[in-house]
Amino acid sequence: MTKPPQTLVPSPGFHREWFDACRGKPAATCHFGHAGPLAEDVLLANIAYRVRGEFAWDVASLRSDWADVDALVRREVRPGWQV
Repeated sequence: MTKPPQTLVPSPGFHREWFDACRGKPAATCHFGHAGPLAEDVLLANIAYRVRGEFAWDVASLRSDWADVDALVRREVRPGWQV
């Protein structure tokens, strides 16, 4: 069995990629454009499991068509703790 050809450029490490991206060089391979939507999908899957059903999700407003889901996404902040 032969080793497949390398198609990705080796990473210098995630710290170096992050610093380089901050300085205007190419974006890191694990930039937020990929990680953010993936994290949102995983968290919404956990909410779907908790409410035991499917729901519609509006990405722009971060709201669903279920009040139970909205309660899990946003919770009331006690007075004095608002940011």
